[in-house]
Amino acid sequence: LDTDPDITITTKFDGTSCTLLFTDKLSHLKPSFALLQDDENKAFSFFVCSRNNILDGSDPNDKPYFQMVKDAKLHERLAQSGWKNIAIQGELCGPKMNGNRLQLDRLEWFVFNIYDIAAKQYMPMTNVTSICNQLGVRTVTQIYHGKLLACPGLQPLIQGTTKDDNMEYVRNVIDGLVSFAKKQTYGADLPAEGIVIKTNHTLADVRFSCKVI
Repeated sequence: LDTDPDITITTKFDGTSCTLLFTDKLSHLKPSFALLQDDENKAFSFFVCSRNNILDGSDPNDKPYFQMVKDAKLHERLAQSGWKNIAIQGELCGPKMNGNRLQLDRLEWFVFNIYDIAAKQYMPMTNVTSICNQLGVRTVTQIYHGKLLACPGLQPLIQGTTKDDNMEYVRNVIDGLVSFAKKQTYGADLPAEGIVIKTNHTLADVRFSCKVI
């Protein structure tokens, strides 16, 4: 709060975490998908990951992840895109995914981060959107970009207090963000789970993100 950082706020999508890797840094591991071994990509492998594990498709619980990738041909599109050594993080939503809060009739993947493995930094949201457009996948909904304290709904609450008021000021900011989160929907009057706030730093060690639900 002292620095009033530039932030991006997106809708919190309610599904299960799914990350796709296209890298030459894990050659000792068996890839999730076999790729055409052309000269340009022969050193690279494609991996499908849950929140904590690289998946090989042998577990029945892996099926939704692999179905989504196959349906969208993401293993092929990513290999042909020219982007290398990236980790694309998203939320896999749809039937049988955490109650299907979005009421989707098929699996969809909503990207919220792309990490440049070689540069060891996150890509700006503009790059994320551009790459996702290239791959034919959707991103989570961006609902605000700018200074934290200019976020919709905060000004009425923080007016009359200053940073010198410390706890009251912080409490008002938090109350404003919670109120803002509760107003979000997935459309068609479906209440959203909440919001995700990220500072617009690209370096992981100075980047901050949190959920407000």
